[in-house]
Amino acid sequence: MRHGRTRPRWAGARVLSRLGIRGKLNLLLLPPLAAVLLVSVPFVVKQTGSVASADDTVRAAWNTQELSGLVWQVQREGVLAAAFVASPSTADTDLVRQQQTVDATVGQVRTALGAGAEAELKTALARVGSLGDERQNTLHRSISAERIARTYDTVVSALIDALQLVPRTAADAEGARQLSALEALLRADEEESLRVTALVVAAQSRSAGQSLLDEATQRAQVHADRFTQLAGHDQAALLADVDSGEAAHHVDQLATQLPEPDAGPEPYVHDVVAAGRQQTAERRTAQDRVTAEINAAAGDRAAAATRLAWLVGGGAAVLFGLVAFLALAVSRSIADPLRRLTSAATSVADLADAELVRVGDTETETTRASLGTIAYEMAMFANRATEVLTPALIEELKQAVGS
Repeated sequence: MRHGRTRPRWAGARVLSRLGIRGKLNLLLLPPLAAVLLVSVPFVVKQTGSVASADDTVRAAWNTQELSGLVWQVQREGVLAAAFVASPSTADTDLVRQQQTVDATVGQVRTALGAGAEAELKTALARVGSLGDERQNTLHRSISAERIARTYDTVVSALIDALQLVPRTAADAEGARQLSALEALLRADEEESLRVTALVVAAQSRSAGQSLLDEATQRAQVHADRFTQLAGHDQAALLADVDSGEAAHHVDQLATQLPEPDAGPEPYVHDVVAAGRQQTAERRTAQDRVTAEINAAAGDRAAAATRLAWLVGGGAAVLFGLVAFLALAVSRSIADPLRRLTSAATSVADLADAELVRVGDTETETTRASLGTIAYEMAMFANRATEVLTPALIEELKQAVGS
């Protein structure tokens, strides 16, 4: 204080001065509560997003499992269709049976996916069902083996595209990497199947078959390299074992022994179909294993993220409730005694004020009584003096005072 003036209060101090004890205690506890919310809520939201992303990976892997069987069946139909056209003496029994298998598989996949399937998957399934004209032309042998190979390659590629394995969301980086590897494996398998079909095409047209073989071989190597880079060590080793297996070597040998135009195509086509069937079985086993591992890993990540989200969210809720309870308990333990003390002090002040008023009134009455007594005594003294003193004595007193 200077010159009798107090320092002006800032706005916050004026606001705080209006709060009671409990309000000030609650205000003191707001920062830790806010810190708990600011830390826990974003983390829980992030974990929830991780759960959703992992679930998306699980769904994509599951769709791949459901659709991969159809992909293999369509690839086999393509090989048999090309072999039927390139080999005039081949009966259509196996081809017709395979066409029926493909149609049945389409129905099974459509049922498994349900009405909520993505539009891309529905379109791809419908495209498989639209192979009717090509099938009729194949059975009539009014279509070239090269046309068959490219048509079925387009259908299979559409099925793989419909899975939408890439690109995926970055929230589940591990899942995106695994699905990218799976997509590369699917395309590598398709190119390997196309290589087998290209060998069959070469039995009908060496130049067309060689051109298609070169294209498929180049693309298969690109996709295989991408899978090796993205997949885990065990998965990459699994594909390497398949590529170095006996069936793969047999197909590679047949690729270096294309038939001459004047040679009969039937023996060569038969060997190609047999080698392709064995290679397809091995690659399908590897693909199913990779898909199952990706599905299981994504499920584990989703479960772990869910547990962590519940743990952090539950811990934050418990901590928030504990702090709120302690704030209420502490504020009550301090505010209630202060309230009782304030009430007692108020009662004492009221009693003191009443006592002061009573004492003041008593002193006033005492003063008034004393003055009345003095006046009465003075009057009595005057009367007594008048009775005692004679006029002559009074005259003498006056003269004495005057002299």
